[in-house]
Amino acid sequence: MFIKQVAALKKDLAKRGYELICPTGPIKTLPVDASSPTDRAKLEEADPADYPYWAWWIADDEKEEMRGIDQSVEFLNKILETEGPFIGILGLSQGAAMAAYLSSVLERRLLNHPPVFFFIAACGFRLRFSQYDKFYPISTPSLHLIGELDVIVNAERTQRLVESCTNASVIRHPGGIFILFHVNVGHFLPCSGSIRRQIIAYIEDHAANGTDKERL
Repeated sequence: MFIKQVAALKKDLAKRGYELICPTGPIKTLPVDASSPTDRAKLEEADPADYPYWAWWIADDEKEEMRGIDQSVEFLNKILETEGPFIGILGLSQGAAMAAYLSSVLERRLLNHPPVFFFIAACGFRLRFSQYDKFYPISTPSLHLIGELDVIVNAERTQRLVESCTNASVIRHPGGIFILFHVNVGHFLPCSGSIRRQIIAYIEDHAANGTDKERL
């Protein structure tokens, strides 16, 4: 889903010398409509190469934690160490929340990779459990894309992330209808010509101090 949405952006960035890396979350999950035991068993036994439902964590309301988030940070840290350095992070929805969280981890020097120059969060949100409050505010420059019609991560929830970032820029868009497995109104990474140009301009502006290996 995400790779398809950023295809045009990835192509335009490549023309400018930037490489966009798109890792998949390492936490296996299930779609909300896989309600029958048979369907769930089939999904759980599926070949990982063909399995479509992955996440960066699973919210555990009982324990008030994002289950698997440490595993995801470890997974991403290996990518940072073997394929970096990276200049920025881009994410959508839960991936946008992870982009913000990882940027915070890096700026607090909790990993060996240096802090990134920026992160871009489309339909992002702040981690809601109190144990993660120590990772906010975030000072890394950030660009937030807010879909006014987003019915999955509403604009108010995204705004809370914006207010948790001390160097935030915002692009608001009315949202539309993106269809893949089902209809989502406003919940997507907007890559129309005008917004894509704004994203690229933001990246080029904040990547001025980047290395020769321009990776996101």
